[in-house]
Amino acid sequence: MKKNALLIGSAESQIEIKLPAMLNGHINRNKPAEGFIDHPEIHLIVLKDDYGELVVVSIDVLEIETSVCSLIRQRISGIVGVSEKSVMISCTHAHTVPAAIRLGLVEMDEEFVKTLSDQVCGLALKAAHSLVPCCMMASKGNCIGIGINRRKEICGQILMAPNPDGPNDTSVLTYWFFSKTSKLIACLVNFNMHATTLDVTVFEVSADYPQYMRRKINEQFPSANILFFNGACGDIRPNLIQDDGSFRGGFESDLVRIGCELGQSVIDSLKNASLEKETCLQAISKTIELKYSYQDDKRPRRVIDKNSSEGRQIDQGLMAQAFEKWEQERVSSRIKPVSVGFEIQGFSLSTRTSIVALPAEVFVQTGMEIRENSPFVYTIVSGYSNGSVGYIPNEESIKQGGYEAQDAYKLYYLPAPFVPETAHEIIDGTESALNQLCMFK
Repeated sequence: MKKNALLIGSAESQIEIKLPAMLNGHINRNKPAEGFIDHPEIHLIVLKDDYGELVVVSIDVLEIETSVCSLIRQRISGIVGVSEKSVMISCTHAHTVPAAIRLGLVEMDEEFVKTLSDQVCGLALKAAHSLVPCCMMASKGNCIGIGINRRKEICGQILMAPNPDGPNDTSVLTYWFFSKTSKLIACLVNFNMHATTLDVTVFEVSADYPQYMRRKINEQFPSANILFFNGACGDIRPNLIQDDGSFRGGFESDLVRIGCELGQSVIDSLKNASLEKETCLQAISKTIELKYSYQDDKRPRRVIDKNSSEGRQIDQGLMAQAFEKWEQERVSSRIKPVSVGFEIQGFSLSTRTSIVALPAEVFVQTGMEIRENSPFVYTIVSGYSNGSVGYIPNEESIKQGGYEAQDAYKLYYLPAPFVPETAHEIIDGTESALNQLCMFK
């Protein structure tokens, strides 16, 4: 093998899902799904060059329990023959798929998770045994209008409502892998927006808009394996607004429209793609401790007007049930942890491209700061990766309050919210990890 030869193995499959099944991601979906709008998928590639070997996985689920991700990474490590830090498992954050994580009133679906784990490992074996030479390109595009900030101050309270003046990042990053005959084998697509297009009255399985983005790209590149990485989108959701200015839920036609717009943005960006002449596959894993703030846990519970934009979206009675369940477990626990471990994983793909994987829902400004501080020209920031510790709002948002700062940690069964400076610590830790990766150039 000549120096710097890049090889890729690719595999994909629909996720095996048995119905009826409880769906994960929204408190209002409190009954089993019995049908499909589309079929969620697993997409996986193995990359290998003279410097290292990486396994990259994208799965159409909300999130996966950290302990489950760890076991899958261990299994893939043995199958492919790489270190665990060289295996990245990212979730597209689809809110209409069976539960691979405990959240709110929905427990993790053990049978579904076992089947999912076996499928991922089977695809890793397939990809590892089908390596072919390829070249890599990188591009940056824009997809304006499909996403919007969802935190707005109304009557002195932060509510889930459209905020067109709030922070947003409309950039689309894509890493392309072509065969020696210019056939697209795979591409990695990064965008920042919750996969919450579907109305909460929809009780059917769907991978949400990433599925329709893939279909759009496959119209031009029929056999390409398209891995989607949802980025720093903790405060960004689909831009679906009613006549009165509040959010509305979407349906299949919205999935098609949004997915096609994003997919076309990816295709259009290929015109500006640059060839990555020097690949350098390296991985780093850095664990920091995120501290809990029991003082901030003493905030009074939010009271939401049922006629408000947020009140119409979220059943406050079901939220109260979830909070009560959290309180009972916290009271019965004798342990009061000070912090939780948080893995920052970084991959360099070439001397100019990298991926950062974070096990959390970080806010859009955090993702933008990570990319701005990165020593690489292109950096994909992938949330919902290798597990999840829930939402991590930035410092200003924690002080403001709102669902992500005051409520969500209880749905993830965390003992308390994180300290206000947590996002800063993640940004600093990520910068340190990327700088270490950069030394391998």
